[in-house]
Amino acid sequence: MWRGFTVTGMRWAMYGGLGLTLLTIVFSPAVSGGALAVFPDRDFHWFPLRNPGLITIPVGFLLGWAGSRLGGRTHPEDPSQPAAQGEDAKISRHGRTDRSATGRVRAARREGGGLA
Repeated sequence: MWRGFTVTGMRWAMYGGLGLTLLTIVFSPAVSGGALAVFPDRDFHWFPLRNPGLITIPVGFLLGWAGSRLGGRTHPEDPSQPAAQGEDAKISRHGRTDRSATGRVRAARREGGGLA
């Protein structure tokens, strides 16, 4: 999403946004108190909007930001140390380990040598 966005922030945004959305939908005029409501005879709504996305989407982004700031940051291992993952492991530009034969061929071509 953005630089500094962490898994903790994503979890806060997903679970917090989901919980807030469910809460506001249940207590909105779409569920009770209106002619087009699911329960038109009951009136227990306290949230005034029929569609809570106007409130819950920005709050979800704020929760993601807050979770990224307040949650613990994990620092990945140094990618210049492939020996910790095996002698033939190569780290791609995306940070993934490539142990396939194709990866070894590509690495050998980049280094200008043959296959080992």
